[in-house]
Amino acid sequence: MAIARVFKSQVQSIKYIFKNGKEAPFVFGKYYTDNATEIAELEQEIALGHPQIFIDSEEKEVDTEKMDPLSRLREKIIAEYLEEQAKQLDPSNDFGNTLPQSVKPASSSDVAAASAGGAGSSAAAKLFAKVGK
Repeated sequence: MAIARVFKSQVQSIKYIFKNGKEAPFVFGKYYTDNATEIAELEQEIALGHPQIFIDSEEKEVDTEKMDPLSRLREKIIAEYLEEQAKQLDPSNDFGNTLPQSVKPASSSDVAAASAGGAGSSAAAKLFAKVGK
C-alpha cells in the first residue's frame, strides 16, 4: 500500500517532460507519482502558473492499490455482498410464522395416520373410526 500524489491536467492526454528528460504522461488528465523529485518539480511548475497542470483539492493523493480497476471492482462486489447479507440477517425482516394447519396425507405412508383419526383425515374416516369400535 503506497500513496501516490495526483496531478491533473486541463488536457486529457499530454506529456510533461521533466528536467532530467523523463516523460510524465497524463492519461485521462491524471498523472500519479510517488517520486519526491517529480512531485517537487511539478509543484514548482504549478506555483509558477503552469496553464494546464494543477492539483485537485478533492483528490490530492490516492492509494496505489485503489488505482487498479480490478481491485476497485472487487471492493464493490464485496461491499454489495456484505450489504445483501446484512439485509438477510436483519431481524426486522422476519415475516413471522404461518398459521398452523391440519396435515393432509400426501403419500400412501401418511394414509394410515389420517385414517386413524389423525390430523388431515377425512370425515368418513373419523366416523368409521368411531362406529367401527
